[in-house]
Amino acid sequence: MENLLVLALASLIVMSSGWFQRVLERRVITSLESLTGGRVEIGHFRFKPWLLQITMQKLLIHGTEGPGEPPLVSVRDVEVGVSPVQLLQRQLRLRHVDVDGLQVHVHTDSRGINNLPRPREQPSAQKGLAGLMDLSIRRLTVSHSALFWNNQLEPVELDTRDLAVLLRMSRGRYNGAISSSATTIRSSDWSIPPIKFNSRFEISATSVVFSSFAWQTRGMSGDAAFAIVPQPQLQGTGSFHATVELPALAPVLHAPEWRAGTVQFEGKALYQDGSFSAQGRAQGRKVSIFLPNFAPMIIDATTNYTLEKRQVNLTNLFASVWGGTTQGTMEMNFQGPTAKFLLNTRLHQVRLDNLLRIPGTPPVFAAELRPVSMADGTYRATWSGRGEKLEGSLILPCKTRREFPPTCSP
Repeated sequence: MENLLVLALASLIVMSSGWFQRVLERRVITSLESLTGGRVEIGHFRFKPWLLQITMQKLLIHGTEGPGEPPLVSVRDVEVGVSPVQLLQRQLRLRHVDVDGLQVHVHTDSRGINNLPRPREQPSAQKGLAGLMDLSIRRLTVSHSALFWNNQLEPVELDTRDLAVLLRMSRGRYNGAISSSATTIRSSDWSIPPIKFNSRFEISATSVVFSSFAWQTRGMSGDAAFAIVPQPQLQGTGSFHATVELPALAPVLHAPEWRAGTVQFEGKALYQDGSFSAQGRAQGRKVSIFLPNFAPMIIDATTNYTLEKRQVNLTNLFASVWGGTTQGTMEMNFQGPTAKFLLNTRLHQVRLDNLLRIPGTPPVFAAELRPVSMADGTYRATWSGRGEKLEGSLILPCKTRREFPPTCSP
C-alpha cells in the first residue's frame, strides 16, 4: 500500500512539472495539426493531474486565411477530461470535451478557393469517420458558439449563433444532439429570418444518421430525417415536411405578388454523384397571387413535383381558381441566370368575367358588360423571371348560362 502511495505521489509530481506540461501541450498541438492540417496555437495550457483534466484558453486553428483575416477556428475555453488508462498511450481516450466560445470562419473567394486547410493525410470519408470513432470522446459539449460562412462564389453567408452540441459514446457509436437559437442564411439577393433548429443524430464508423431535424422561423417550419453514407463518393437520403406562410416568404424572395396563403411540402430527397434530387407532393390553400398580366387569383391547389438538376416539374397540378378549376402541368427551369416557366393546363367552368379583369382590359368594357359566361378550354403560357416575356395561347369555347343575376348581361 505504501509503495502505491509513493508511486502515485511521484506520478503527480512528474505530471505537475513544467517538462511534462510542455510535452503534453506539444502532443495536443501535434495531434490537432495532424487531424486538421492547420497550424495550431494555444494561448494558455494547463494539465491538472489530480483531476486528469486539461484546460486551454485562446485555442486557434489557422487555415489558409490571409493577413488580418480571422482564423478558421477560435475557441475561448476548452476543458478535456482524460481517461487515466490511456493517458500515456499513443491515442488518448477522452472522458469529456467541453468547448465554450467557439467561432468558425469559413469563406470562399470568387475563384472557388476556400480557407480550409488540407489534412496532411488524405483519408477517405469513410476512413475519416472510423478515425473519429477511434478518438473515443465519451461526451462532447459545445456552447456559446458561432459559425460564419461567407461563400463569395454563390454568394451566400451563413451565421450560426448560440450553437449547442452534445455528443456521447455508447456501444461503439456516438449519439448526440445539436441546436441553435439563431441561424441566418443570406445572400446579396435574399435573407432568411433567424432560424431555430434542434436535431438528434448518431455517428457510426460507416454513416451519420439524423433521426430528427426540426426547424422554425417566422412563418415557416419543418422537420426532416436523413442519413449520410460516406462511400467512395458522398451519398445522402432523407425525407422532409415543411409548412410555409407565403407572406413570410415573399420578402425573402422579393415577391410582393404573394399576398396570402399557406403551402405544405412533403417528399424524399437524394444526394448522389454530386447532384441533388427530390420528389413529393405539395398543397396550397387560399394562396393569393397578384400578377400584372393576370386577374387577381385566390388558389387552392395540389400537385406532385420532382426536382432534378435545378429543374422542377409539376404534374397532376389541380387548382381551384377564378370560380372554376384547372388541371395540367408546369415546368420551372432554374439552370440559367433567369428562371424560365412553361404552363400547360385545361380550364373547366372558369368565369369569363375573371378573365376579363386582367389588367389592361378597358375598365368601362369590363364594368358595363359584366359577363358571367363559364369557360372551358386550354391555356399554354411561357415566361421568364416574374412574368417577363409572357407569351400565351388561350382557347376558350364559351357557354352562356341560362340564368343570370339581375345586375349582369347575358
